[in-house]
Amino acid sequence: MSQSPNEVNTFRTTYHEDKYEQIKSQSMVEEKHWMYQNDTYTEVTNILKKQKLIYFNDKIQPVSLDLIWEFYANALRVTSDEDDPTGNAAFVSWVRGKVIKYDGKTINSVLKCKFYDSVCPFAEMKRSDKNYWPYTDMKNSLIRPGHDWAPTSKISPAKIMVVDLALIPKALAYFIHHNLSTNRSGSELISERALLLHQILHQKQVNIGQIIAADMDDIAQSPKKSLGHATVIYLLCKKAGVPDHVGPYAYGQQYWVSQGNKWCDVCKIFISNNPSSIRNHELGQRHKDNVTKRLATMRKDNVAKEKEHKETANALEKIEARAQLSYQKDKAKFEEARESHELDAQEWEFDSASGYYYHKTNGFCYDQKSGFYYSDAIGKWVTHDEAYASPHFALNSGRNIPSGKKGSTPSQSKSQSKSVETKPNKHLDGLLPGPVLRVNPMRSVKAAPSSLAVGKRKRPNEKSKVVSQEEKEALKAREAARKRVEQREKPLLGLYNKPY
Repeated sequence: MSQSPNEVNTFRTTYHEDKYEQIKSQSMVEEKHWMYQNDTYTEVTNILKKQKLIYFNDKIQPVSLDLIWEFYANALRVTSDEDDPTGNAAFVSWVRGKVIKYDGKTINSVLKCKFYDSVCPFAEMKRSDKNYWPYTDMKNSLIRPGHDWAPTSKISPAKIMVVDLALIPKALAYFIHHNLSTNRSGSELISERALLLHQILHQKQVNIGQIIAADMDDIAQSPKKSLGHATVIYLLCKKAGVPDHVGPYAYGQQYWVSQGNKWCDVCKIFISNNPSSIRNHELGQRHKDNVTKRLATMRKDNVAKEKEHKETANALEKIEARAQLSYQKDKAKFEEARESHELDAQEWEFDSASGYYYHKTNGFCYDQKSGFYYSDAIGKWVTHDEAYASPHFALNSGRNIPSGKKGSTPSQSKSQSKSVETKPNKHLDGLLPGPVLRVNPMRSVKAAPSSLAVGKRKRPNEKSKVVSQEEKEALKAREAARKRVEQREKPLLGLYNKPY
């Protein structure tokens, strides 16, 4: 374009220039395109193809706000004494010196939405009496089971809440509110738009250009309605030869960009991310009911948590009390055992001649190396628990010396021979009476006989057994092996250092 910006009449009249400043304060309804996501909800895609809306859906893009403001400011029809380059015609605007026609036929041309029928069924039904509209069919095809038209004082139904729509109708209602018949709130579907949705859902031919043109004209003539149809305005201006917003002809760098959606965590739905939509949603009855339910649930959960916390605290207090009581009992038993142990320790004395500890009162002897106790009353070597559990331990008897202990005195051996008859055995010489402690339970080690078994008498007519030379050698080798095992395991028998 060869002319400079000063040679271009930006506005039709001075009135439209004043209108431009007013238009700049109006809100904007952003266009939304349908996303094709791996053949998900193919019903919506097929409906868009049937209505020839695929091209329009793919062309939605950011548009300069200056272009939109200028278009709607000059689209207002007013009577003025000034020269009007458009002749104040309907469905005509003026952008940077170019006449922009936005009638239904022109819009169908730029959107490639060909409408071949001479009459639009939707337009004809819209002009008819509302009392005869197919409200029952619209309810069955649009609204989810269990829901109905919103209550109204009018004779015929007036609107449907978008949240009550079925899945596919809800997606198409979203597309209509943003691209065809704009509605900034988007929470309600009035009966006219519900009729349009019903026609589109049943794949009836609809004059898309005529619907968009009527909505654009309503926006231009109304000072309260939000602006919309940015992509359509851009395509119309491009068709009329309006230069792009680049170079010296750019009137500003403001562009309308989709603001996306806002997720309502209470209602679990997406809403338009703008103050008006958020406010309308939060003032809606559904949001208020969901808030009331959430608060009731939170109070219920808090009561349950508090009850659980108290029960846990009570259980811990009981456990602590039981543990404290058990601790006091164990402490008392320990003190009693310690006092008894201290008294008992004074009764033991060490005999260096035999290498045993002897109890002064009950005559028990204790082997420090093996940790076993012996008494003639028991007749064998026993463990600590067995010795102290024995009733003989509390008796007041004399000192007992087990037979076979190195360092035994003659007087001690003589007293033992009176109570128990013994016979010498060269194989058992030097062994302590009683069972031998086995360190390895898998090893077969023959235990030494007790002192009571050593002195067993022979029968009068018993004949001595004849032992061959080979058997003697085998017995000698076995005895030598036994002594080696005994010598090797002897250090392991000293389990305790003291008898108490």
